[in-house]
Amino acid sequence: MTEPVRVVQDMYAAFQKGDIAAILALMAEDIDLRHNQTVDLPYSGHYRGRTEAAEFFRKLTTSVEVSSFTPERYVCQGDEVVALGMWSGIARPTGKPFTARWAMYWVVKNGQAVAYTNYEDSGVTAAAFRPCAASGIPA
Repeated sequence: MTEPVRVVQDMYAAFQKGDIAAILALMAEDIDLRHNQTVDLPYSGHYRGRTEAAEFFRKLTTSVEVSSFTPERYVCQGDEVVALGMWSGIARPTGKPFTARWAMYWVVKNGQAVAYTNYEDSGVTAAAFRPCAASGIPA
């Protein structure tokens, strides 16, 4: 296993335990973090630096009760890692559950993540954050 894959796997293991401090420790001080820029997701956006990355995780953990997070496959080339998987959760504002596939692109240098971009089925996730009337489903 390459070092970049190990770093990503260590971050995922920490996420599964709820250990955000351990994740942040594996991110470079100037991490460039991009997560689906969808208005319905309270945690989406572009975050620069470890302090803003901490804000991303604060928004994520206060808006989603994560039920499962399952990395399934890793593809690595040099410093770049693409991980594929699924996650399930409950949108705290609405109480609605969701399950979505994701792909995450990482760049890891010198044992720390320097860049992250998330791609997921944001339509599925965002629908869980919409009240019934906004989704077209009668309340």
